[in-house]
Amino acid sequence: AATGLLQRLLGYPGLPARDVDRLAVKLGQVAHTGLDQYDPVATLERLLSDPRLSTAARGEVRLFLGMLLVRQIGGLEAGRAVIETALDELGERPHLLARGVSVLAQPFYGTAPVSQVLLWRERLRELIRASEGEVRLSLLANHLSSLLQTGDPSVLRELAFLSPPAPLTTGEQRHLARVHCNMADACTCVGHHDQARTLLETGLRLAIDSGAPFVVSTARASQARLSWFLGEWNGLAERATDLLDEYHDLFPVASELSLVLGSLAIVRGDWEEAEERLAVTGVAAPHDAITPIAIGGFAGLARLRLAQGQNALALAEIERGLAVARAKGVWSWTGELVPVAVAVLVEVGRTDDARQLTRELERNIKGKDTPMAAAALEMAGAWLARASGDLALALDGYERARDLYRALPAPYYAALAAEQAALCRMDRGGAEAARATEELSALADDFAAMGAPRDADRCRYRLRSHGTVKPSKRGRRGYGDVLSPREQDVARLLAKGRTNREIAQALFLSPRTVEQHVARTLKKLGKQSRTDLLDD
Repeated sequence: AATGLLQRLLGYPGLPARDVDRLAVKLGQVAHTGLDQYDPVATLERLLSDPRLSTAARGEVRLFLGMLLVRQIGGLEAGRAVIETALDELGERPHLLARGVSVLAQPFYGTAPVSQVLLWRERLRELIRASEGEVRLSLLANHLSSLLQTGDPSVLRELAFLSPPAPLTTGEQRHLARVHCNMADACTCVGHHDQARTLLETGLRLAIDSGAPFVVSTARASQARLSWFLGEWNGLAERATDLLDEYHDLFPVASELSLVLGSLAIVRGDWEEAEERLAVTGVAAPHDAITPIAIGGFAGLARLRLAQGQNALALAEIERGLAVARAKGVWSWTGELVPVAVAVLVEVGRTDDARQLTRELERNIKGKDTPMAAAALEMAGAWLARASGDLALALDGYERARDLYRALPAPYYAALAAEQAALCRMDRGGAEAARATEELSALADDFAAMGAPRDADRCRYRLRSHGTVKPSKRGRRGYGDVLSPREQDVARLLAKGRTNREIAQALFLSPRTVEQHVARTLKKLGKQSRTDLLDD
């Protein structure tokens, strides 16, 4: 690898000072566009104390060091501090100073309030006005996505004017790739999912053609999360796992992939994997995390605890997630957190807090371009209406939320809103109950087709609870000595050491039904007891 060769050359004690400058800067440049991060960081840190490194080169080397540190686990705060120090050394090199400012103007690093970010953003605006060509594209790649992440309603219109006249230099192509991929990531976060898909297609092509492997890595992570929102889950877990193996050293990429895998594990009812994946999304140290991913991690953990019936733990997760959102002040990222937060608060009897949170969200997204958060606001209002006993108002709210989710599109969340709307109809009785039965039956099939078996099972359970049987399409034929899909679910949970009660909870089955499934599963597998399966 180029970084390895450069590090070996820089380790030569007799290397002249002018070559130290040249090779040190080259190492920073190559490492910043590539995937090899940890070894170059150690070398750059050592070089900053090397007397052969000139004052002129020191600021540039420090800048690259900072930009590498913000990509590493636990390095975000340190990286930002290093970049700020580098700015003091780059006064005579405005294009490099501008690159450092563009990183500090990004809103998604840690828990520093967005008010601090806005100061850097204003400075960046001035630098963009004074720049042109490749430098301008480089700055816009960070600036435009930063605006969209915080809900600026005008920024998507500016994309049409970005492409410089052909032919592009390799540097221009790389930065144009960054523009598209960064904007795609922002669109994914705030809820412009169709635009995200289009931007990613162009951005990935440009990044691959121009040889920008780090941009490719971030785009692939964004693509995986976009697939989660779009409900395109077939093969997603395998793809995200492979990407995580490839990019495990890049914290922004790895944490986003872990969020996707944790979310998929929840809908499968795989609690252990969900907890393991979500634990590494930045929730343990939000100050050193990618903020929208950490907030998504808290939302996932709250959903997990709620599904497990652990309301106190769910409450703890939403309080931690809301603390991060409030400290940061960017509510466009709370689209997954607020609905589950309101549901938990209502469940534990804190309806006034749920109402206050809903008003807080409404106030903070007013006039902003935040489609996912806008749908979440409708969900929150519907939960509150239902808690107050106003089923008509709740039904209207859930249906508005469903329509907003469909428009994003976010089919899984649309189906969750539709499920709640159907339950409101069921509770209203009469002809509404009959319609609700049809809707829940269709939703069970939709969830199953999407790859959300636990949600499908929940809909069937709701139907059974109201005296309606919804046969699972998966069980309409005999499987002989082969495990049926339901028995495969049971076998997977048995292998993880789950008790019958825990299996029943995960699959929305009665303990007696689980007992029968366990017996058939063990017989087909030729096992004497569940311990034999666990040992496998």
